[in-house]
Amino acid sequence: MNKKAWKLILLHVLLLCGFACGVLLFAEEILEAKRWVYAAIAQVRQHNTQQDQSPLEQQFASYAPMEHKGDEWYQDTRLIYHAGGTIDGFVYTNSAEALEATISGGNHVVEIDFLFTSDGHLICAHKWEDLFSLEPLPLEEVQRVGIYRKYTPMTAEDLIGYMQENPDLIIITDTKEEQPVEVIRELVRLAGEDADILSRFVIQLYDRGMKQEMLSVYPFSSENFLFTAYEFGNERIEEILELCYAEDIRVVTVVYYAWPQEVIDLFRQKGIFVFEHTVNDPSEARDIIARGSQGVYTDFLQLSDLTGE
Repeated sequence: MNKKAWKLILLHVLLLCGFACGVLLFAEEILEAKRWVYAAIAQVRQHNTQQDQSPLEQQFASYAPMEHKGDEWYQDTRLIYHAGGTIDGFVYTNSAEALEATISGGNHVVEIDFLFTSDGHLICAHKWEDLFSLEPLPLEEVQRVGIYRKYTPMTAEDLIGYMQENPDLIIITDTKEEQPVEVIRELVRLAGEDADILSRFVIQLYDRGMKQEMLSVYPFSSENFLFTAYEFGNERIEEILELCYAEDIRVVTVVYYAWPQEVIDLFRQKGIFVFEHTVNDPSEARDIIARGSQGVYTDFLQLSDLTGE
């Protein structure tokens, strides 16, 4: 091959290399342009999303949803029976008869109120003036008088007996005592620190720091707590959400219809289950659940009421 032919070959090779470099540079420019376009689109989307968010959603946008195992008591619970449930149309009795009626109806998540008698026994009762007298009475007198002179008062010991007989029975604690931790301390003592029994107590918290007080008595797990806002204030939404994250609380109870839809949605997005109380109208209960709350406290509704059957 002569020198002229080699020069032609070399020229073609150089032209091809130059063309290839040009293509690569053009492709890189196209890729960079695409990156810029995609980044701009992402910024627009983020801006639009932020514009669509309420100030409350923007404030908690960085808070990751809470994680759950999936088998916690609240996952499948729609109805919590208030003050033991109803008996013969009577509410707030916390009586043995009311609890037995609730259990026999196939219901197993029950709120119970606790008070100390004047001689230091823990009983299941809401307020002294509701059922007995204006002042605390000794246990013997409580048992003699009865509830509405008709129903059987339960001691905390009696209640634990029902929990032993009914292994799916879950008790949510409530109390008007000034020192709620003393109620939990007594329940732990009466249960003999039985891990199965104590795992089925769900402790209602009313303020910041209460959870730590309860944990100083017994090492309950996070699913053994819920925060109820009736003393704290239903309107203190930001504080309640911050408290849930600070103290690892996954369940909140509020007065029914106290929160607008956007707040219910936000708590649900964050993995916090909301129950509303106290609801005895079937259509209201269905509406509350349709809005995104997990369930309601009730005196007498049944699961069939939630389906409208």
